[in-house]
Amino acid sequence: MTFAMNGVIWLWLVVRELYRRPYSFQLMHWVFCLLFYFFAALIQYTNNDFPWIGFRDDTLLIKTNLLLTLWTVGVFVGSEVARIRTKTLLKRSFFNGVWSNFERLLLPLLLVSVCNTVYRINTVGIVNLLARATSGMSFSDNQSLSMLVGHSLQAFTYFAAILSLLNWKKNRTHGMYVIVSVLCLLISYFPTGVSRYTAAGIYIGLLLTYSNKLKRNRIFILLFLAAFMIILPFLNAFRNTAFFEVEAKEALESVVGGLSSVWLEGDYDAYTMLTLTIEYVELYGITWGYQLLGVFLFWLPRSIWNAKPVGSGYHVASALSWRFRNVSCPLPGEGIINFGFVGMFFFAVIIGLIIAKIDRSYWRNLETTGKRVNRSSAIYVVCMAFFFFMCRGDLLSSFAYMIAYVAVWVCLVVLTRF
Repeated sequence: MTFAMNGVIWLWLVVRELYRRPYSFQLMHWVFCLLFYFFAALIQYTNNDFPWIGFRDDTLLIKTNLLLTLWTVGVFVGSEVARIRTKTLLKRSFFNGVWSNFERLLLPLLLVSVCNTVYRINTVGIVNLLARATSGMSFSDNQSLSMLVGHSLQAFTYFAAILSLLNWKKNRTHGMYVIVSVLCLLISYFPTGVSRYTAAGIYIGLLLTYSNKLKRNRIFILLFLAAFMIILPFLNAFRNTAFFEVEAKEALESVVGGLSSVWLEGDYDAYTMLTLTIEYVELYGITWGYQLLGVFLFWLPRSIWNAKPVGSGYHVASALSWRFRNVSCPLPGEGIINFGFVGMFFFAVIIGLIIAKIDRSYWRNLETTGKRVNRSSAIYVVCMAFFFFMCRGDLLSSFAYMIAYVAVWVCLVVLTRF
C-alpha cells in the first residue's frame, strides 16, 4: 500500500509537471522518484532481491516509504513556495540576462577545445579515448586537483560546442566553428569513453540546445526514458573493456533481453542504499551536516584536510565493512545522514525551492528573449541532466561534476561583461 501510494503521487507529479513544461529540474526529480523508488524498488521487493544485500524487512520498507512520502511533501512545499513572488535565489540580471556579446568567446573557446583534444589524443591515443576503460588520464598526483582540472577542461570543451551552436542558430555564421567544436567534443568525450551520466549531460545538452521542437512538445521525456533504459545500460559494456574488444551486438541484445532483470542490479541501488542509510542513522546517529560540508569543500585536498569526509554511500558501506564501496546515496539519504528524519524534510523543502526557482526563472525568461541568446540557455539543460544523477548520488561526486560546469559558465559570463 505504501508503494502504491507513493507511486500514484509521483505519477501525478510527473504528469502535472509535463503539462506545465516539456522538461525541467522538477520533472527530472519526479521521474527519478517514480523509476527508482517505485518501479525498481517494487520489482526488487517482489523478487525479494535488493542490490548488494538481498533481503529487506517489511517494517523497514514501510518506514522508508513513509519517509519518501515526507520527502515528497517537502519538495512539493518548497516548489510551491517558489511560486510566490519572493526575491529570486539567482540574480535575474546574471542568470537570465540576454547574452548579447558571447560571440567574442567563440574563438578562444575553440582554441581551448582543440588544444585539449590534441593533448588527450597525444596522451591517451584516439582509439583509447573511445572506451571508458582506456580513456582515463590524470592531470596531477593530487586527486582533487586532477578532478578539478579534468572537469573544467571538459566544461570548456562543452561550452565551445554549445556557444558555437547558439551563435549559428542566431546569426547563421561561423558554421565551421560548430563543426570543429562538436568534433572535438565527440573525440575528447565520446559517449562510450566517459561515465554514463557525463555522456547523458553532454549529449542531452547538445540535443536540447539544437532542437527547438523539443522545447515546445513533450517528446523529450520519451527520448530520455528510452536512453535511460537502453542506451545508458549499453554504455556500461565499455566500462571495463577496450572499444574494439566489446561485442556491440551481444551487449545490445543483452540489454534489451534483460530489461526485466536489469532493475535488480547495482545501478538501481538508490532505494536499497536509502534503507541502509536509515539503519545507519538509527545505529550511529547523524553527522550534523559534516557530510554536506565535505560536499561544499570537495575541492579542498585531503592532504590539507585529513578528516575530509568521503561520499555518503562510501561512508555507509565502510560502516558495514563492505569491500565494494562505490555505491550511491540518494538525496533523501543525504538529508537523513546529515540532519536526521526531521531535518530531511527541511532539506527537501530547500531542494524543492531551489529547483523550482531555477525552472521558473529559465522558462519565464526563455519566452521573453525570443531569438536572442539567454545566458541560462548554455547551462540549464546540462545541469538538468546532471541533476537526475545527483538524485541518485552520492552528492559529493555529482555536485563536483555539476559545479565544474557552473564555475566555467560563471567565468565566461563575467568575461563578457568587461
